[in-house]
Amino acid sequence: MYAPGHRLPADGKDGNWLATGCGVRAIGDTLEVLPDGALDAALLEKIRALLETEIAGVVDDWETQRPWFVSSHNPVTNQWVLPTEGLVRACLILGVDDHRDAYELGVKNLLEALDVHGPKGEFEEGFGYASFTVTSMLHAAHAMAVAGDRRAADHPFLKHFPTWFVHHFQPGKYVINCFDAGASYDAAAGSRGLLSLLAVCTSSPAARWALAEYVGGPSSDLPGLAARALPAVGTEAAPPLFAHYERAARVNWRSSWAEDATGVWVRGGHHLDQHDHQDRGHVNFIACGRPILIEAGTPSYHHKQGKLRDRPRVLHRRDGLGLELWDAK
Repeated sequence: MYAPGHRLPADGKDGNWLATGCGVRAIGDTLEVLPDGALDAALLEKIRALLETEIAGVVDDWETQRPWFVSSHNPVTNQWVLPTEGLVRACLILGVDDHRDAYELGVKNLLEALDVHGPKGEFEEGFGYASFTVTSMLHAAHAMAVAGDRRAADHPFLKHFPTWFVHHFQPGKYVINCFDAGASYDAAAGSRGLLSLLAVCTSSPAARWALAEYVGGPSSDLPGLAARALPAVGTEAAPPLFAHYERAARVNWRSSWAEDATGVWVRGGHHLDQHDHQDRGHVNFIACGRPILIEAGTPSYHHKQGKLRDRPRVLHRRDGLGLELWDAK
């Protein structure tokens, strides 16, 4: 239904997608926050019937291999993770004992998505898609842990991911924005919600340090409120200044965590890369907080020159300094 001219198939089933996870998450969080008896019994029964339908739909998608990400078995993509979150969460709301097979399918899918990324917590895609997808993973893992199932919450990827994520912060309020991650400048402040969720769900010292020292404190939402109750960490919790990530094919360094530091990051390529928009070979350099070479980011998908392979890489200019690199044809 996304593209013009597309219509539902004859059976009316076009597959679950991103809204499945976000919608069931909203229902689950709301039910947890509301006191007992706050909802009319008839409304609650309708909600439970809706969740039963969602469970049956996601299970059917995997059994029939209806969506492209199931038929191609692609647990990297957020399109695999979000319906999985919805399946796991709906089963937890309605009762795992009554939906054991569906729940175990959801957990299996979630663990596959966690397994497919790098051993140091590196997400296969960059800063932007990692934020969206890992938020979904964390909500599912947290709900499982509350119910006594820590198979996802204790996964090594989630333990190491916060450090990889914070390593995206570069001097001068820039971030590492390869892999279709959008604009680079002042993007770290938008990560307060995910950092708060990471601090609460993983107890990550790196996430707690970044909240206190780098992005202006926890977010103004439920994870942020919970993060405010966590004990403070010292400067020793800051991630190291240098890192290399094989699965993310990236090296990053900064001279200190001050905004006027010097920093550089270089992105190579990995044979398993997907959704990278031909952005291999980026070299970014910031000198004493001032950008010298900056990857400008990917424009909107609808733009006729939206693909990096079809346009020049125009790097940021300031005070007459800058370069223009052209992709090799």
